[in-house]
Amino acid sequence: MDIAEDTHVFCVFDGHGGDCVANFCKKYWLNTLKEEATFKDKSDYGLALTNACLKMDEMLWTPKYLQEIYESHGKKE
Repeated sequence: MDIAEDTHVFCVFDGHGGDCVANFCKKYWLNTLKEEATFKDKSDYGLALTNACLKMDEMLWTPKYLQEIYESHGKKE
């Protein structure tokens, strides 16, 4: 994933939460990382990666994204 002229990210979303969770992360994780302040200002990439993963966990439990996950798996809430 090319995210900046001098930066590349390789991700493995292993799907231990199911393939629908892996696909969700594939769809949203990169933009979530790009929005992290410590990524934008290049001050702490480690913290930015951690915060992006924690944000994904939060997103997975919101009604909006839970509905998306259910629908992507052919289930109704």
